[in-house]
Amino acid sequence: MRFAPIFAALYCTGMGSLKTPVTDGSVAPIPPPYDITELANAALSFDGQSGAILWIGAAPGLIEGVTQINVQLPATLPAGTNLSAVHVFLTGAGSVSPAVQVSVKQ
Repeated sequence: MRFAPIFAALYCTGMGSLKTPVTDGSVAPIPPPYDITELANAALSFDGQSGAILWIGAAPGLIEGVTQINVQLPATLPAGTNLSAVHVFLTGAGSVSPAVQVSVKQ
């Protein structure tokens, strides 16, 4: 299946430290500069196809510790992919997340 570009923001926790130290319980800034994560070599896959990570850091306006990942989904997904349950995996710092499911609309 081929798609027009689809962009998404995914939210998660447990992504490790930020490049700039923050105070526990503080709120991530809404205007720049944003708090960027130190996670190197992060990768997202959608049913085995790589997504392009555009940005990864503290979610602006939310409590520090919530990470926002802005991603462009792959232009193609395997034939027969159930679009209401696309499996997403995050790889980084030598580990792979459990699968989560997202819904993709053509």
